[in-house]
Amino acid sequence: MDNQKTEGEKLVIESRYGTIEVDPATAIRFASGLLGFPQWRDYALVDLNNENYAQFRLLQSIDEKDLSFIVLPINTENDLYDAKDMESACKTLEINPADLVILLLVCVRREGDNVTVTVNLQAPLLIDSSQFAGTQYVLSDEKYPIRYELTST
Repeated sequence: MDNQKTEGEKLVIESRYGTIEVDPATAIRFASGLLGFPQWRDYALVDLNNENYAQFRLLQSIDEKDLSFIVLPINTENDLYDAKDMESACKTLEINPADLVILLLVCVRREGDNVTVTVNLQAPLLIDSSQFAGTQYVLSDEKYPIRYELTST
């Protein structure tokens, strides 16, 4: 944890996105980590300092300053997921549906002058906002693609 220091009750992380202040009491704990990153379990959800990306958030590892993910919070009543699938996930994870927060991992690909932004619908991050606990939940239904395109320019 040499990449951070405590200032009062805030934790200050020097990340690739600049200085991030985090209240450790609001850190989200992923008990099993994220796919491919099982050893990193505690994350802060912070705003990006760019108004062009206001709809996105940064999921920053508290323990590893070089580990962060751009995520897209979506409404639980969205058109991307069948309500029954989210209800089943909540039941499996023992999350009260009223406390559910859904975050989608974002991938930005650049090919020449083209930029493609996709989200992973197959493995959303499901957060229990009352417990500050999260799980990367893999949906078995193939109707949810790993690369669902949001934009392409």
